[in-house]
Amino acid sequence: MVDFLKKQGYLFICLGLLALLVIALFWALSIGTVKLPLVNIYNTVIEQLFSGQPIEGVDSGPVHDIIWLLRLPRLVLAALVGMGLSVCGVIMQAVVKNPLADPYILGISSGASLGATAAILLGIGVALGENFVGIAAFIGAFAMSLGVLFISNLGGRSNSVKLLLAGMALSAVC
Repeated sequence: MVDFLKKQGYLFICLGLLALLVIALFWALSIGTVKLPLVNIYNTVIEQLFSGQPIEGVDSGPVHDIIWLLRLPRLVLAALVGMGLSVCGVIMQAVVKNPLADPYILGISSGASLGATAAILLGIGVALGENFVGIAAFIGAFAMSLGVLFISNLGGRSNSVKLLLAGMALSAVC
């Protein structure tokens, strides 16, 4: 009986948070250069969902275009990025066995800043295109992660203490 109540409470909390996310998304759809009332947003979303027409309809109107072509894709992408970052944070906390873990502890942020600095000052990665600074930062963070893993595995199997020490040492080097 207690397990059932725990599962039911967990389900209730998840549904409440999902409802809160949907409410926040609808509220965020109303914010912008063009102020849109929530009633118009709700009607436009419901109309599009049940119409069966493609989103890029010819005579869909400006409110439809603002919601479906400009604001909603950005909001959905922001929500997905937030979900991905939260999963990465939980994984990092589990790996180092510390609830206060962050990318600075393992030196990942230092590697990213070193890569971005090298890209800006030395021109490394200009051949990668317009976003070469971001790509160089990713490469620096990835290289730092591999370096931390390599150093922590020296002299035997890696553990959370070795990971932390290797991360702090390489962070200081960067």
